[in-house]
Amino acid sequence: MGDGSVLRVFAFRPVGSETALDALLRDDLMPPFLELPGLVDALVGRHNEGAGDERIVASVWESREAMTGDLGEASLVAPFQLEQAGSIQDGRLEVLPVAVSVRVTAAAAPTILRVFRGRVQEGQLDSYVRQAHDGALADADASTGLVALYLGIERPDRFLTVSAWMHWDAIERATGGDVHHPIATRHSERLITATAEHYEILPSTARPTAELQPSKAAG
Repeated sequence: MGDGSVLRVFAFRPVGSETALDALLRDDLMPPFLELPGLVDALVGRHNEGAGDERIVASVWESREAMTGDLGEASLVAPFQLEQAGSIQDGRLEVLPVAVSVRVTAAAAPTILRVFRGRVQEGQLDSYVRQAHDGALADADASTGLVALYLGIERPDRFLTVSAWMHWDAIERATGGDVHHPIATRHSERLITATAEHYEILPSTARPTAELQPSKAAG
């Protein structure tokens, strides 16, 4: 993946039936979305019952230009088309340059999507990125259950990490947290603020088949 790759995170809530929206995403919207030529990876998550009804589509693109060119007029709501925007509400879009990317050939599909946002202490972003990169590679090499990890940055101090995991045990081993302490993470001494959200990966959703090599951390 080139240095110009970007992470796009689109969060939203359904208007009306959650089941109908999930079926629309899985069966009608994601298949053509996954065929877009500039797309590298994509993951769809939903909050579990009782945790709210937010959905999230996290995607990685070869470049910002490839993303905007492929999505066209629907760039603010994709994978939805403009005429389908009435089926969602409370949309929030984030697009950040990718500093770390790791994708693992896994025996099983991921089931949990973790979205970790934070701010680092002054002057600590590059060091945090390097440590996150090394930790992700170690998790991948150890076959801990990590399937993919993408870290985007907004200088001078903000980052957003999206990672996909096969099971909770893998997240607990990698972060030191658990379901009762989900915000735990490595290298917390560098952080000022941090939040973590966990989603169930929408069952039976596909991903692009492109093979990725682990990236080097941006410095």
